[in-house]
Amino acid sequence: MVNKIKILIIEFEDSFSKSIVNALKESAYQPEITYCANLQCAKENFTGTTFDLVILDLDLPSDENEPITNIFIDYPTLPIIILVEDVNAPIAQRSLKLGASDFIQKNKDSIASIRQTLEHTYLRLTTKAELLNLEGKFRAVFENIEVGIALVDLNGYPIEINSFLESYLGYPLDELSKMSFPEFTYPDDIEKDVDLFKKLLNKEIKNYEIDKRYIRKNGDIVWASLNVSLLRDYKDEAIYLISIVRDITTEMETRRKLNEETMLMDALMEQIPDAIYFKDRESRFIRINKSLLDKHGFKDLSDVIGKSDFDLFDTEHAEKAYSDEKEIILSRKPKEGIIEKEVFNDGTVEWAHTTKCPLIDKEGNVLGTFGISRNITHRINTEEALKENEARFRSLYQNLTIGIYRANIDGKIIFANPAVVTMLGYNKIDEFLDLDINKHGYVDKSFRQQFINKIIEDKEIVGFENQWQKPNGELIYLRESARLSTDETGNPLYYEGTVEDITEKKKAEEQIKKYNEELKSLNASKDKFFSIIAHDLRSPFTALLGYSDIIKNDFDEMNSDEIKEYSGYIYNEAKNVYSLLDNLLTWSRIQTGRLEYNPEKIDIGKMIRRVIELYSESMKTKNISLSSEISENIFVYVDENMIYTTIRNLLSNALKFTNEGGKIKIIGAALEGVFVIGVKDNGVGMNEESINKLFRVDVHHTTMGTGKEKGTGLGLLLCKDLVEKNGGKIWVDSELGVGTTFWFSSPINEEN
Repeated sequence: MVNKIKILIIEFEDSFSKSIVNALKESAYQPEITYCANLQCAKENFTGTTFDLVILDLDLPSDENEPITNIFIDYPTLPIIILVEDVNAPIAQRSLKLGASDFIQKNKDSIASIRQTLEHTYLRLTTKAELLNLEGKFRAVFENIEVGIALVDLNGYPIEINSFLESYLGYPLDELSKMSFPEFTYPDDIEKDVDLFKKLLNKEIKNYEIDKRYIRKNGDIVWASLNVSLLRDYKDEAIYLISIVRDITTEMETRRKLNEETMLMDALMEQIPDAIYFKDRESRFIRINKSLLDKHGFKDLSDVIGKSDFDLFDTEHAEKAYSDEKEIILSRKPKEGIIEKEVFNDGTVEWAHTTKCPLIDKEGNVLGTFGISRNITHRINTEEALKENEARFRSLYQNLTIGIYRANIDGKIIFANPAVVTMLGYNKIDEFLDLDINKHGYVDKSFRQQFINKIIEDKEIVGFENQWQKPNGELIYLRESARLSTDETGNPLYYEGTVEDITEKKKAEEQIKKYNEELKSLNASKDKFFSIIAHDLRSPFTALLGYSDIIKNDFDEMNSDEIKEYSGYIYNEAKNVYSLLDNLLTWSRIQTGRLEYNPEKIDIGKMIRRVIELYSESMKTKNISLSSEISENIFVYVDENMIYTTIRNLLSNALKFTNEGGKIKIIGAALEGVFVIGVKDNGVGMNEESINKLFRVDVHHTTMGTGKEKGTGLGLLLCKDLVEKNGGKIWVDSELGVGTTFWFSSPINEEN
């Protein structure tokens, strides 16, 4: 409600002033009027009084020291209407410039203009009252609203802010007034805000709204929705900004979480290889992921949305899926781990592992169903193939003749196929599984340790052979191959392998080896036999023919001594040839298995005497003494002819390699059931290399005797065979330049 209007009239002419007063009093507004005829009166009324309107006559008499226009300077806020005779008068124009609100020209229309001015004043005062009332309300809202409001100059400094914004930013107004908004704006958000402000100044936009961050005084970062408007004056020039700041920190956090969840959901729907779908209560698709889209060969979601399984699969699968989803909607319970056979409309068959759940909103309403399905066609096909392979493997495992097993390093059998159990001599698998193979089975326990050491070191073993003893005592040969399994730290867990019985193979190998040795010996014997025939037997006949030819051609010119001399040569060569032939025939009978073995108890001393008598003439020729320390009545159990031949050959050999004037002695002694005989000479002797070539049929080794006697190397081979035929052994001790002793043993009785 507006109070009475207070008007001050300053008019020199009394009649005109009265007409003005009367005109104003007659108005409906009934103003309160004060009249002054001079400026001094007016000034006195100005003091302590507030007028709503001043009507001033510019033609008042005035003091030269104080022009009437000073009133505009002294009272700039007073609403003053000037009365003038001429609106173009300099004083009128100057008054308007100094602050006069308007002018009224003195004429017949002056009273009407004054009344109109009164009406305008009333309207102005009414509007002002209303504005004051609105300002109070606005101030209440400004201070209490949960939104930040700021009046900001064009440099970004706050002119006025409400309490919410002070609290929101954490700065008091006196501090904020000294800070521009960029100073507490998050650095990354300044550029965008400034760009929009420039567009606002350039009238490219009327206002703008952005989400931005502020840095509070305590360093916290808060989010705000900023709405900025630009106020302009009557000349359309920018005056200041009005900024409305709404706190959206919680909203942004919610938005962030929502965006994050949306991103995760989108990533799930786009990238997971499993098919994901959402359906309404009628089992129509409302959303599917990329995998399901690709699965059915569609390019866009619109190709699937609104369709059902009846559009994608055969009737049988579609009806089963529809039935499941109806049950889920009614029960509000999921179906987990369903294995579904999916038959597409083109006949393609796939298998899926599916989990279906009810789609329930926050109010508990069932909107439909959703599910996730994984293509397990490859797994199903693989499982089927594995089942077939497992059946084949089990049949193979049960019927394989090669043993298959698993065991640990401690000797415990974990499993074994029937072939292993039977092979190793057990009737039941349980008996075999209770076996500790570290303690039982291996004939030589060191082989078991070798096996363990090698498989731990090399992680596998191939073709390991050992001998095994069955529970019944039977010995067999085995060949094993195995591979070690370890844990992630390399510690042994168990080893798996195969085992096969190679007993028959071993026997065959031994037999072949024996046959090879026999064949090798036979070949060597053959070569030896042919060598003797081709060389050693030919030479003496050449000598015989030569001596005989001399006697035949020169007999008439030869005297009896010469004939006797050549006859002696012929006799000696014939005797050597006979001895060689005898040895050759005896040796050949041994090699062909035709030499009969007839052992009996004989007096070895008497036999040696006979042999010595045989070589008495030869000893005399080389002036060699021959003696025996073996007396008669010493009996051995041998084949007499074989041992006789042996002693004869050893004496012949000793005679050959003993120098003239040398000694040959036959010695002997009884030792543990055998009688050992030695033929000892002090002849040339032998080195180690020559000794190693003796008694070998595959080496042709002969040495010229001290009397240029030739040898064949057959005699010692014959001695070895004859001694071994009688159950004895033959060996030699010799030193180069000192002499040689050939030893052989003969059993004393039949038991030995």
